[in-house]
Amino acid sequence: VRVERTGPSQESEYNWAVTFESNPGYFPPSTRDVDLLEGISSLETSVPTDNSGAISISSTREGDDRLFGTFELSYNDGSAVATTRPLESFISAEDLKAELERLPTVGQVAVTRSQSLVGYEWTVEFESCSETICNEGDLLLLEATDIDLQGCGG
Repeated sequence: VRVERTGPSQESEYNWAVTFESNPGYFPPSTRDVDLLEGISSLETSVPTDNSGAISISSTREGDDRLFGTFELSYNDGSAVATTRPLESFISAEDLKAELERLPTVGQVAVTRSQSLVGYEWTVEFESCSETICNEGDLLLLEATDIDLQGCGG
């Protein structure tokens, strides 16, 4: 949480900006709205129409929806293009490795998955030959296709 205070104004007013920079337990960090703060004031003045002791609270940015949905990866080995079946947005490195190695244009790969601010990122390295396929030298890039990704970063 980051709190910033400005003031006092000419009317002796202060403004506080409270920013929730993360939301522990939710991933990506910007997902899910934080409950609206509740202001409690016991400030009073002797003038019935004076609202100088009032507290107002507003949201300047809502949280993002959780990223969900599917995507596909395609690989062109220069002679044929092969595409994975739809992959979940949270697929593990091990499952992505298995899906890629099922493609008839891909040999053995190493896959790592890391977290970013908007979800996951995968790194795929073509490692060695399988029984029938060798991906060596300068290779074409994998191509990602958004099937129905929605939410934060979708």
